Amino acid sequence: MARAAASDLIRRVRRGVRARLARAVPWGRIRNLAQGAWYGVADSVPVRRLLRATGRPLRIGGMATMPSRADCLPAALASILPQVDLLYLYLDKHDAVPPALGNRRKIVPIVPADLPRLVGGDAGSPSAAGKFIATRLHDDCLFFAFDDDIVYPRDHTRRLAAALKRRRYHAVVGVHGVSFRPPHRSYTRDRTVFHFSEPLAAEREVDEIGTGTVAFRTAVFRPQFWGWRGGMLDLNLAIEAQHRGLPRIIVDRGELYLRPIDRPLDDALWTAVLRDDTAASALLRANPQLWTRPIPAAAGTAGAP
Repeated sequence: MARAAASDLIRRVRRGVRARLARAVPWGRIRNLAQGAWYGVADSVPVRRLLRATGRPLRIGGMATMPSRADCLPAALASILPQVDLLYLYLDKHDAVPPALGNRRKIVPIVPADLPRLVGGDAGSPSAAGKFIATRLHDDCLFFAFDDDIVYPRDHTRRLAAALKRRRYHAVVGVHGVSFRPPHRSYTRDRTVFHFSEPLAAEREVDEIGTGTVAFRTAVFRPQFWGWRGGMLDLNLAIEAQHRGLPRIIVDRGELYLRPIDRPLDDALWTAVLRDDTAASALLRANPQLWTRPIPAAAGTAGAP
């Protein structure tokens, strides 16, 4: 009798302790960090279990955001989270994880102060390129990069995954594409744009894919993104993919397949590049291997990102 009473007391104490800890500790973030292999151990037990449960390569997402995007971030996240196993969310210009994000299932939030522990040394902030941090942690996954000002359709990751599989993963695929055209002097003007919100009748190869719509398998391609300038992510990714012999393919889709979130563009990286594309144009001219394929028919106008 006394033993039963003691056991019951122990159970009640344990329940009380767990309840208090649940209120005091951000278990959601701790769980997500474990699943996301916070210390770079991407074959951790939770990740292996998740891989066995899905029976396919993990679908890992990456996104970078900043405080000025707090108005559009919720809509983007709502469209993304059902489609990925984990989303690494780099919180540029944040000192701490906002409470609304710290306990979200599937989100691995990362602030700049976390970077020395994550990548070692005084890494400095990768800014918008922080969306690619997950590619350092997962040796073999399907990686999908997202932007915080786009609403994605329900089949976005499934469609890109199918496009990768058709090419045995030897490609970089996406929705928003650019092909460069002569005289190749200006990055922002000498281009044909296949905008993500516009229809495309058939898949096609392009020179550059917008990094808010891109996907690849990390066992095949792991870009060295640290040091990329914010307004030149797309171009740097294209150059690395070309060096690896990987074609850039954009998928067919209907009108408004991806929907931009209507908001001011003052803080957009593309706005800064439009003001001064000197550095991007120099990088483009230094890599003529990007635009040696036949020039496509016009599909968009210069001035679109």
